[in-house]
Amino acid sequence: MATENKGTDRVKKFWRYAGGEFLSDSFRADTLKWIIAATLLALFLVYNNYTAIRQLRAINNLKREITDLRMEEVSISSTLMGATRISAIEERVREENLEISIPKTPPIIIEK
Repeated sequence: MATENKGTDRVKKFWRYAGGEFLSDSFRADTLKWIIAATLLALFLVYNNYTAIRQLRAINNLKREITDLRMEEVSISSTLMGATRISAIEERVREENLEISIPKTPPIIIEK
C-alpha cells in the first residue's frame, strides 16, 4: 500500500507542477530548481537552433561554390578542347608565321 500511495503522490505532484499550482504557493527551493532547469533547456534549444541554421547556411554556400566551380571547369575544358583541335593549331601557326606544317606522308615504323 505504501508504494501505491508513493506513486499517486508523485502523479499528484507532477500535475500540480504541470497545472501551475506551484506558482501560487510560497517560493521554495524546488521551484527554483524547476525554473533554472527550464531556463537552461530554453537556452540549449536556442543555441542548438542557431548552430543548425549557421551550418545550413555554410552548406548552401559551399553547394553554390561547387556549382560555380563546375561551370568554370566545363567552360575552361571546352575552351581547351577548341584550342587543341588541329585546325585551331594550324591557324595559330599561320598567325605566328612559323615554317611548320603537317606532314603529308605517314610516319615510318622501324622494326627491329
